[in-house]
Amino acid sequence: MDEHDYSGEPLGNGSGWMTIIAMLVAATLSLCVIFVTFSDVAEIGPEVGAIVAFEPGNGPRYWMQPGIPAAYAPPGGPLSAGAPSASPIRRCVLKPTVMAAGGGSLVIEAKEIARPPLFRVHWSGAHTELGDSDCGASADLILPLVHLRALANVAGGFGVLDRHGLF
Repeated sequence: MDEHDYSGEPLGNGSGWMTIIAMLVAATLSLCVIFVTFSDVAEIGPEVGAIVAFEPGNGPRYWMQPGIPAAYAPPGGPLSAGAPSASPIRRCVLKPTVMAAGGGSLVIEAKEIARPPLFRVHWSGAHTELGDSDCGASADLILPLVHLRALANVAGGFGVLDRHGLF
C-alpha cells in the first residue's frame, strides 16, 4: 500500500466522543462559576455584627454633604416593610462630624438582600445631628448599603481598631 490507498477505517475514530466530553466539562465548569457568583451575591455588604465606630477626636473635621437620612426600624418583621401603614415612617439624620464629636457606634443587627440592600443598625452614642433631626443617644435604624458604606468610609471602615494596645 502506498500513501494514497484507503485502509477502510474512518478518520478521527473517537474524536467525536472527546469533543462531547470536553463540552460537558466546559459546561460543568461554567455552572460552577455561576453558582459561586450567585452565592457571593448573598454576601453583599458587611456581615451582621460588624461595627462602625466614631471615635471622639478621630472623626472627620468637616462634612460637606447634608446629613445621611435614616429611618427608624419597625419592631420586628422584614426591613423593607417599614412602619405600619397607619403611621408615617419616622426619619432622622446622621451627620458624621456630629457623631465623631461625641463618639458612638453603629452595630449591624440584620441585613436584607433587597434592591437596595437594607441594614438594621443600632446607634449608640451622644448625638447624630444637632437639632430636631437627631436620632438620639440610642436608636434602631434602617440604612441602605450605600449610606452604610459612606458612614463606614468616613469613620475609617468596619470594625474597631485597638489603637491603644501594646502591639
